[in-house]
Amino acid sequence: MISRIFQKIKNNFLRLFGYLLVFFGVFMLVAGIGIIIEGEKDDGPSVAIFSLIFFIPGTALLFMEKRSRRQVELMDTIASAVRLYRRIKTEYLAVKLGITVHYTEKLILKAVSQGLIEGNFDRTTGEFFIKDAEKLTVSYRFCPSCGSPFDTIYLYGETVRCSRCGMILHTKEAPDGN
Repeated sequence: MISRIFQKIKNNFLRLFGYLLVFFGVFMLVAGIGIIIEGEKDDGPSVAIFSLIFFIPGTALLFMEKRSRRQVELMDTIASAVRLYRRIKTEYLAVKLGITVHYTEKLILKAVSQGLIEGNFDRTTGEFFIKDAEKLTVSYRFCPSCGSPFDTIYLYGETVRCSRCGMILHTKEAPDGN
């Protein structure tokens, strides 16, 4: 929670300082062009070039702030999706967000470290489970119809479908009402 506050302060500082530098750089560029037009051609180009000293870092700060804000928004979206779905494949989440799987996993880990979500990865299925999902696991491991093992761990409230025979099982709510 505290890191989120510092992140917000950092983003506000980057935005404010970036806009100030860009504004001053544009002001200096206009002043340099005005000096050139007035006829003092010796000082005008140097003032116009000097404006880049402010304009370029200001633009870089604004870019950094936008990228940081985008990362925070993606992390919030990922945390919300994980809480909603209870478990989700990182590939599915990456496709939905339009980012790489590696970056998605990195953002999930960052969300966990900041306390937005609690859970763990199942590397065999490529899914992220919320912390409470372990309590909500259905006891079905094999298809009651054909006996083949299920390829996924199912949670209460989900529909179980056998990949071999196609039988569908509807799981009910968890026994303790969760």
